[in-house]
Amino acid sequence: MENEHRRRDLTPISGELRADVSWTPVETVEKRKPKPKALPPTTTRGMLLHGLKRLALIVGGISSGLIVVSLLIVYFGDADAASTFPVVFYVAGAAVAGGGLWSVFGQEWAPITGYEQVEKESWVSDVFTYFGLGATIIAIGVALEFAL
Repeated sequence: MENEHRRRDLTPISGELRADVSWTPVETVEKRKPKPKALPPTTTRGMLLHGLKRLALIVGGISSGLIVVSLLIVYFGDADAASTFPVVFYVAGAAVAGGGLWSVFGQEWAPITGYEQVEKESWVSDVFTYFGLGATIIAIGVALEFAL
């Protein structure tokens, strides 16, 4: 009886040394081949189409959010829809374009070590991107003003 209830010290290794008798190995799972990454476009036309597609997706997402905000203003504020929608798009377009301007002017000017050419090019690219995005949103506001 003393042998049956003999106390054992449990350590992390002692449990790992004894394999469970009822354990069976898991069936092998077929590994999927990784999906090949899409290569960036190599032609000018391909790059322009890719950029326009990205612009359309971003403007569509922002416009969806602005439409929801405009609907909430019209519903809860009892405002006129014909004037609310364009104003919301104007304000958002100006904010996006202002964000592009802020991305350049918000930087520390003339540090002792200077800036790399890549940083300067990136800032100019950001400004044009934000201005283009803001101008597109403002153009949608103008179209809404004439349509409503």
